[in-house]
Amino acid sequence: MTTAKKIKQMVSDFPDDFVFVASDLDCEISQRDAAARALQRMAERGEISKLSNGKYFKPRITMFGALKPSPAQIAKEYLVKDGKTIGYLTGGAAFSQYSLTTQISSEIQIGTNQYRRPLKRGNYQISFVLQPNSIPEAEIDLLRLLDCIRFIKEIPGTTPNEACKRIMLIVEGLDEEQQLKLVQYALRYAPYVRALLGAIMENTGASEIITEPLRQSLNGISKYRLPISEDTLPNKINWRIYEPSR
Repeated sequence: MTTAKKIKQMVSDFPDDFVFVASDLDCEISQRDAAARALQRMAERGEISKLSNGKYFKPRITMFGALKPSPAQIAKEYLVKDGKTIGYLTGGAAFSQYSLTTQISSEIQIGTNQYRRPLKRGNYQISFVLQPNSIPEAEIDLLRLLDCIRFIKEIPGTTPNEACKRIMLIVEGLDEEQQLKLVQYALRYAPYVRALLGAIMENTGASEIITEPLRQSLNGISKYRLPISEDTLPNKINWRIYEPSR
């Protein structure tokens, strides 16, 4: 069997939506150049699709046509390395997860402990948000929730007031253990995030034992200007949250 036929057979075993490079193929290092050329020719013939330089995928075909890979596939090398979680999808992915927006973005944002420059991959812009906490896979949902508070003024298709109301419902639905973990992670976020989370938790009936670490972490004289009304968050003054002057 020729190298090209071997490559074609290996590619056929990949699932749809899977993004791969020549090194993902089960072939000798000496055959990598030939494998790369074979993949390029397959893309030219339309047998696979090219995502970006050296990266290919098998598109999932639906009644609406061929689909692009999922954001998790497009940016997977920034999410997991050697079996360890090193990043997570945030930004638009977090807003959608928590039903804060219905808008689809062509930007992929990744929370990570390491600063990285933005990059472009196919039609997608990938940017990175510095996450000050470690990133345990089981707690990514809590980190995403904190990111929604962090970017509450930037959520497309909604207002900070509407987003705050939705976040209050989510926080209220967490059990006490989850709320304690949320506070623990929030302590490494910016002060305005801690203040807003404290006000939200207090407003939804969280105990003082849960909210006190947030209060103690804040400077007693600082003010946090956020476009959230008193109707939405009646207790915001307790956390020194003020609407910006118009």
